[in-house]
Amino acid sequence: MSRVQAAVAAKDTKTAKIELKNFLQKHPKSAQARFLLAQQLVINSEFTAAVPEFQRALDSGHPPQEVLPPMARAMVRAGELGRVIAMFKDEKLANPEAMASLGASVAMAMAMQGDTQGAMSLTDQALRAAPLSAPARLMKARLEAAAGRVDVGMQELDKLLQDQPGDGEAWATKGDFMLRLPGGQQAAVDAFGKALAINPHDAYALNALVAAQLALGNGDAAKKAVKQLREIAPGQFTTARSEGSVAYATGDHARAREIFQSLLRAAPTNVQLLLLAGENEMRLGAATQAEAMFAKASALAPSNGVARRLLAQAQLKLGQTSKALVTLAPLVDAPDANAEVLAMAAEARLMNGETKAADALYTRLGKLKPTDPRLRTIVATAGFGRGSDEAVLSELQDIATKDKGTSADMALIAANMQRGQPDAALNALAALDKKLPPEPRRQVLRGQILASKQDWAGARLAFEAALALDANNMPAVAALSALDARENKPELAMQRFQAVLKSQPNNAQAMVALAELAERQGTGQADALKLRNAAVKAAPGDPDARLALINHHFVRHDHDSALAAAQSAVASMPDNLDLLEMLGRCQIGKDQSSQALATFGKIINLTPKSAHGHALSAAVFLRDGDEESARRSIDRALQLAPGDTESLSLAISLAMRKRQPERALEIARKAQQLQPADALGWTLEGEIELNRGNLAQAVAAYRKAIDKNNAGTAPRKLYATLVRADKMADAAAFASQWLKSHPKDADFIYFMGDVAQARGDLAEAGKRFEETLVLAPEHLLALNNLAMLRLQARQPGAVTLAERAARVAPNEAAVLDTLAMAQAGENQLSAAITTQTRAVQIAPDAPDMRLALAKLLLQAGEKAKAKAELDRLAALGAGFKQQDEVARLLKSLGRG
Repeated sequence: MSRVQAAVAAKDTKTAKIELKNFLQKHPKSAQARFLLAQQLVINSEFTAAVPEFQRALDSGHPPQEVLPPMARAMVRAGELGRVIAMFKDEKLANPEAMASLGASVAMAMAMQGDTQGAMSLTDQALRAAPLSAPARLMKARLEAAAGRVDVGMQELDKLLQDQPGDGEAWATKGDFMLRLPGGQQAAVDAFGKALAINPHDAYALNALVAAQLALGNGDAAKKAVKQLREIAPGQFTTARSEGSVAYATGDHARAREIFQSLLRAAPTNVQLLLLAGENEMRLGAATQAEAMFAKASALAPSNGVARRLLAQAQLKLGQTSKALVTLAPLVDAPDANAEVLAMAAEARLMNGETKAADALYTRLGKLKPTDPRLRTIVATAGFGRGSDEAVLSELQDIATKDKGTSADMALIAANMQRGQPDAALNALAALDKKLPPEPRRQVLRGQILASKQDWAGARLAFEAALALDANNMPAVAALSALDARENKPELAMQRFQAVLKSQPNNAQAMVALAELAERQGTGQADALKLRNAAVKAAPGDPDARLALINHHFVRHDHDSALAAAQSAVASMPDNLDLLEMLGRCQIGKDQSSQALATFGKIINLTPKSAHGHALSAAVFLRDGDEESARRSIDRALQLAPGDTESLSLAISLAMRKRQPERALEIARKAQQLQPADALGWTLEGEIELNRGNLAQAVAAYRKAIDKNNAGTAPRKLYATLVRADKMADAAAFASQWLKSHPKDADFIYFMGDVAQARGDLAEAGKRFEETLVLAPEHLLALNNLAMLRLQARQPGAVTLAERAARVAPNEAAVLDTLAMAQAGENQLSAAITTQTRAVQIAPDAPDMRLALAKLLLQAGEKAKAKAELDRLAALGAGFKQQDEVARLLKSLGRG
């Protein structure tokens, strides 16, 4: 015990715990040793383990007035709130100080369960009995702050700290208070530092210090605090949460996702964790997954304004404007609606085509005169198109010049890019560079802007500058790799990701990217699979790595392997929506409709306010011919999201299948009413009229669609319909008008070529495909079709074009089929056989490709191999329409 006392005096909790446990093995009934061990566990933030030791000390005869107060505090920190109230609310201790301390813990439990009035009454009672009780005074300060009187709480706290400067819990509480005050982050860091100087093992203070350092933008300091946390509180929920927060704040979103998903399996109803994990998913571009998390948080805490705001943000990202407006309504209608909520609601109204309602909200926002430069920026950018755009740009320039932040600068850059003014965007970026120290993200942005100008050399320099600041910056590595591939330097492109893996052997993102490059080489199928398996092993909680592996098998029609990979992924991450959807698609590939419906049912349960799961189920029912079940699923989807594109299209498909064109038109016109500013409803009407053969009505609907937002495919469909109606002059006039206002619409130009090819005008088709490739050098269909035209016309260049197409889509069987034909046309027979063999491996159920392979093998004199392929085709019987040719070829091999 003397060694224990020495270790306690030296604050060596590790040694003290070891000595106490050794002592208790020989003297298990020692009340003093049990009490000392419990105290050491508390100091080390091991509250759950401390509680039973306090109980054993009590059972062994240690005085209740010494045991019960620290035991109650430990139970509160361990989350046993109900038990604290039940056990100690009516407890009476003879010592007033002990009683006040115990009462303060009960008050804390009551406050944490929402009974602030009862907590205040109990705290005042404790202070009347013991006015100098530090725990009771601390509780009083906390309750004042919780009631919105932070200044009063701070006064109480400062008085306590004058009397008790060695109270670490009081210093940690002061840090909490400072975080609530504008500009109080540094003072909070100092307060947490004093708490940790008193008790270096205070996990609460360390977790709070992480949050404070992150608020100051001190990522390195936050990482240092997390490292200390892992040493003193390994495996604890709060430690992992802090580690996830640091990963999120420092941009390591893949690692943050892995941590948050692990924590959510342990605490699926933790609202704050759901919000943080959802924000991380937004940063990763997984808005659907984020929406599910925010929706769950909002359902668990309906009055939580932050949860509603974040849910609306995700819904806007997904284009679900009607749902976002419903989500925001209680916040917008509140008399004290804040500027950020009004800005979001205005954006939703604007996206929904409700310009007057949007203007009214922007006016409300303007009247608030927000001082936050970010909100000032929102007010300014709302003026685009409503008056002088130059005045808006001038306002943004003014905000950017005066503000030390980046919101106005980034808005100015984005505005100039949208206006097609990359040089102005670069000037705005240069101004931002002067305000901030060098960082890779801005160099990547510069490279992207330069690439939009097709200044490939300048873009390369910018991306290389990003790597000079961070050698493993994945956006920069990926961008440089793409430039290397564009310049036909695949080896250099691969070397970049190999360099990342040399310094970061478990970088799953680099492995996935390297696998894609290996496939583009055309010879790296085994290597690609090996890399994707390694990525999953390195980061089993990374959904992107899992999806890459599933898709590897899925695109090759290897449904068994794809299904196994999907099942493994979902077992690891059972609530991941993307993985669940992919599992369902794999099950459909195996003709397991009932299993797919069960999987999509899980998506519905996870996202009860989303239409997507119902739409997925409806598609399965339609596939299986169960029209009534499909109708029910579609109706439910449209109840949840009346303007959902996927659901509307399914509803129209069902109506047309049931030969109910008027019902289909009714659905399309309902979409027009719901989203009057969006092209969707009119595009759907055009498709219906086209299917009915009403070309004039289809043209009229498409003409309305192209004047709306999100025109999408409407311009191409209008052009094709005019051609189909034999109104060539009108088609040419429309194409000229469209390209005048959209000169870089490569897809439209390609489509003109596709229409010309279908009409037999091959010269015009070739011209359009060439124009497409000037604007979009990697346009897959233009490359493939132009290669076919060159091949048919016996013109040079077919192989080069087909090889470019194969680099863009190395796993597309039709592309490889074209390449094989081109290679054979230039007498590269061995290469053609290799390419066609790969095409057949990717699409084993495509008999035309197998027949093409058999012909190539015959041409090369490989009769045995050719016969094997022809025998497979012959076994298909009447299912393959070219059996006459198969029979002729087999006969040429000597088979009767």
